[in-house]
Amino acid sequence: GLSSLLAPDAAALAVYFFSASVCINHTYHHLDMSSISSKESFEKEMRDVEQKFKEITGEELAHFYRPPQGKYSTKNLKMAKELG
Repeated sequence: GLSSLLAPDAAALAVYFFSASVCINHTYHHLDMSSISSKESFEKEMRDVEQKFKEITGEELAHFYRPPQGKYSTKNLKMAKELG
C-alpha cells in the first residue's frame, strides 16, 4: 500500500511531487474501498495520506480521489465529496 511507500522513500516522493503536475489521494493502505462503509474508516484512509504528504512536502494534497484497484461504491463517492 501507499503507507509502505511514503515512509521509507520520502525523498523520492518529494522529487515526484515537485516535478509532477498533480498528486492525488489513492488512500493510505490501498484497500478495496467498496468494502468500507463507515465514514470514519473512509475518512481515516484519506486523511492519513493527506497528513503524511504534507509532512513530507510541506504542501496540501490536491483534493482528487482515485480509488485503489478502481473499486468504489456510490457511498464512497458521496463520502469523498463530503470530505471536499
